[in-house]
Amino acid sequence: MNLKLDGGNDMHARILKLERQNHRIKQIGVTALIVIGSLLVMGEARSRKSVEANEFVLLDNGGNVRANLALNKKFGNPEMHFFDEKGKTMLSLAGGGPSDNWGGSMILFDGQGRDRAIFQANLDKPSLTMSNSKGDIQAGLGPGFLDVSDGEGFQAALGTMGLETPSTGETRRTSAASLVLLDKDKKVIWKAP
Repeated sequence: MNLKLDGGNDMHARILKLERQNHRIKQIGVTALIVIGSLLVMGEARSRKSVEANEFVLLDNGGNVRANLALNKKFGNPEMHFFDEKGKTMLSLAGGGPSDNWGGSMILFDGQGRDRAIFQANLDKPSLTMSNSKGDIQAGLGPGFLDVSDGEGFQAALGTMGLETPSTGETRRTSAASLVLLDKDKKVIWKAP
């Protein structure tokens, strides 16, 4: 039994039109997925790019140099320097040097651009030194010694240090278990052992 509805041709035309629209929507969806996928792949590929240069300079909004990364012209090791808004060095970092023994270092500067603390991670003599505003070392720490002094020149040294006998000029090294107190003229005022 065939039922014929009035406007059957019209219904058939509508269904064909809907199928074509559905097909176009699927094509647009697949195309959009391909474009998005391509952009993601291209974006990922870009993130793997490396930037090569002899020097990197960071400028603030006023065009002032605030940091730079470059190779030391004399030794060829990488160095990074940070500057305040007036151009004074505030922090310096250096990596490796001309020998296998020369490790990294970090120097901290005060508001006047004077170095106040230096940390060096050298193989032979890793050390930390701190200076006053005049540049006099106030504290030092290294393998086997701790050394502190005040602004007047008095000094306390715990551990290994070289002592000279003024009358003979003989020099000897103290052990890591020694404590030596010196006056402002660098004369021993007390020591143990």
